[in-house]
Amino acid sequence: EEPPPDADPRAGEDSTVDPSDPKSIDKAGKDAEREVVELPDRMDDVADDGRRDALKYNDIFFPGWQPEPYLVISSSIGVLATMIWLILFFRCFYFSDRPESLDWWLKKAKELGVDDAAESPDLVIVFRNPGVESTDAGEEMPQDQLKKLLVSDVQTDEFTRTRELAQAKTTEKGDARTALLQDVRELLPKLGFNVRTFCTVDNAEVIVAVTLDSEDVVDYYFMRDHRYCQLQQALTDKLGIVQDPAQNASAPGWLRYNHGVVEQLKPHVVGVNEVPDVFRVYRGSRKEGSVSRGVDRTRIVFAELASHFDLETAKDTGLVSSFYPVHNRRCLSQLRGIWASAAAIWDFSFRQPIHLLKAYYGSRVAFFFAWAGFYCKALLALLIPAIICIALMLASQYFEYRRVFLIEVLQLGFGVVVIVWAAGIRNLFLQDTQYFVEYWHLWAPQRLPRPQYEGSLRRSHIDGSQMERRANSVVLSLTGYFSTLVTIVFCLLVMAAIYGWMTVFHGQMNIVASIVLALQIKIFEIIYRPIAMWLTKLENHKYQVDFINALIWKTFAFQFINYYYAFFYLMIAQKFTEAGCPMVRGIGHDCIWALRRQVIATVGFLAVCRLIEVFGNWGWVKLQIFLQNRALARSAGGADAPVRSYMEEQACLADFEEAEQMEAKLQLVLSLGFVLLFACIAPVVVIVVFVVFVVQLRASAWYLTNVTRRSFPREAGPNGIGAWNDVIAILMGVGVISSALVLVIHGEAFRGQHILTRISFVIVFAFVSFVLWEVLRRSQPEEDSETALLKARRQHVQAKLTLVGQSLPKATHLVSSHEEEEQSRYVSTGQWRRLRPMNRSHEDWNKVDTPDNAAELELPEPARVDDPSDMIP
Repeated sequence: EEPPPDADPRAGEDSTVDPSDPKSIDKAGKDAEREVVELPDRMDDVADDGRRDALKYNDIFFPGWQPEPYLVISSSIGVLATMIWLILFFRCFYFSDRPESLDWWLKKAKELGVDDAAESPDLVIVFRNPGVESTDAGEEMPQDQLKKLLVSDVQTDEFTRTRELAQAKTTEKGDARTALLQDVRELLPKLGFNVRTFCTVDNAEVIVAVTLDSEDVVDYYFMRDHRYCQLQQALTDKLGIVQDPAQNASAPGWLRYNHGVVEQLKPHVVGVNEVPDVFRVYRGSRKEGSVSRGVDRTRIVFAELASHFDLETAKDTGLVSSFYPVHNRRCLSQLRGIWASAAAIWDFSFRQPIHLLKAYYGSRVAFFFAWAGFYCKALLALLIPAIICIALMLASQYFEYRRVFLIEVLQLGFGVVVIVWAAGIRNLFLQDTQYFVEYWHLWAPQRLPRPQYEGSLRRSHIDGSQMERRANSVVLSLTGYFSTLVTIVFCLLVMAAIYGWMTVFHGQMNIVASIVLALQIKIFEIIYRPIAMWLTKLENHKYQVDFINALIWKTFAFQFINYYYAFFYLMIAQKFTEAGCPMVRGIGHDCIWALRRQVIATVGFLAVCRLIEVFGNWGWVKLQIFLQNRALARSAGGADAPVRSYMEEQACLADFEEAEQMEAKLQLVLSLGFVLLFACIAPVVVIVVFVVFVVQLRASAWYLTNVTRRSFPREAGPNGIGAWNDVIAILMGVGVISSALVLVIHGEAFRGQHILTRISFVIVFAFVSFVLWEVLRRSQPEEDSETALLKARRQHVQAKLTLVGQSLPKATHLVSSHEEEEQSRYVSTGQWRRLRPMNRSHEDWNKVDTPDNAAELELPEPARVDDPSDMIP
């Protein structure tokens, strides 16, 4: 057959070269020369094929659209320049909160001159005085709530009075309060706690102050609960380990508290005689020191009380007025001076005393301020590119030539900058999170069941000899579906209200529309807040961490619609409505300009609302204190009014517990969402949100040290801020889609283009963004080099501690000693020919001698093997 016309004429020829044949060598040389000559043409053919394929795919997925290379090149140059600036900022101007050394803070603390070393109670429980007639006198106490109050269903010697009332048909609330007060007062000394009971100056309430001040009791609870304590820094030197104590990675590790460790080290390590020689001792207000800190003692007291009765239910039903850890006056004054002072407003390093906050308020509050301070630094780094972008956008109004092109370059470029910035910043904070989790040993936090958890007593999955509460899984699923349905209904109500807002103002976005929208957002927020709490309680979560995460997701899902739906409607749907885009003075109908103005006005108004809420709480607290003091002065007549104790004053302060902490963080996350979602079209929102973060950070520090009681020191888990990491990731993903939609809906490059072209661009843009995120994630692993070194050094110290006093035992002889000595002598003297082979009688290594008639013995039947691993030697 004739070969095809485009076939290679040399096809089918023998391509082998015979070195002994000159003709073959000459032919091979000519073929090589021909290949070199034809190579440029073939490369052109490949390039032409690539162009044809690109045009073909462009016609399929981007019909009628020709990409503008200058748009991509200009945006890429801006993105590259911004990335260089961000790297420079975090290399040269960034101050980390990792160091535990507080020299920078202690310089300020010495200026305070506070020398009040009085020890504060670990927990205070406030009851109404049963001897004073109260407003609920004669009111009946619901029996089901009284039964829920008692955590254990097993009859014990504790809470006998309250149990008797719970079994009665009816009970007055005053009688239940009196019984609970008496039972609690009798129980606390049995648990090893020191208790002081006294009434307030107006005799209206009874205060039960609980203190854990016995080191023997502390030792008991620490060893019973298998608590971990940090090792002494000097112990590494005593073990002969050389580590630079000035480095963050040289922080001493944690070891399970046990006196046996001291006894093991005492004969072998010089300088180890007592517990303080091994474990870190905290002085605080105790001159002799203790292995326990105030937060540890508070957790122990609360956990023991929670194992007997539910304090939260007692507070909700009015049996307990309040309960709270007491502020330490010296520590609180130091925090006010070094962290919450007015001078801190002008500190743009945004350094936070994270280790101090963790030691005083617990790791959950510490992570909140670590996150808020970190994002203040990150927004400060983004501030310079945002200002440059704003200046260029304003300048573009005076350029008639390529004005629209410049606007699209800035939108695309700054959108990509925000995408990369958000991913990089999130990765950096996750690195800090892993460092603090390792530093504070939060890998396995103690998971205590919530006292409010309801369920029937069943055998424990962990220990069948014990009973535990377990709820019906079907009921839990149904309540979860119900709470989800209620949240969806409220989201639909918000969407309907926003649609009505758009209809009323007919797309005319002015200051009145912005104020009405912000007020509508706050009203729905206030309405849904207690509903979200009620739904989460209805779901009956067993552990507090699960309860908080469920509350976060429920609240965020609703607030996402409440805060952002109006702006997405303006960005996506308003252009295609009958009213069209709003009219902007001097520009015309433009949805983007209206959206910019609306975002800025709404974020600013919401920030003002948050400040009003913070200072409103402060004013309310001050008003209550003033009214109570005036009532005391009137009751005293002409005499001097009695002075409240420091402990009693704190009963009037506000709460900053988990619900309040979640609300404060939610406001910051929602503000950050405006940057992630709309900064590409309104870079000025970066400035507004930066101001919101700074004001919220400083206001929260002031609020925490001046207005609120000391929050309960709850521990965070290994995820640091928990579900908020995933919330921010969702906002980042939606921000990618939002940036792409702005370009394809309002960009001049896509005007009149096919819908398939727009969808394809959104998909490609999202794919490239996710690839960039993955590259950043791999280049910024969660465990950075400093955290890995810290972990390795701690493992080395623990391994050295384990081997102290241990020696390698000698191996036992598996064969007869005489024979082994001969064989060993032959090996030592090099008499290799005299080595004897193994005797068959020694094939059983577990026996030294084997009888000669082993084959004639009757062997028993092999035993039944239950575990297959028993068959493996």
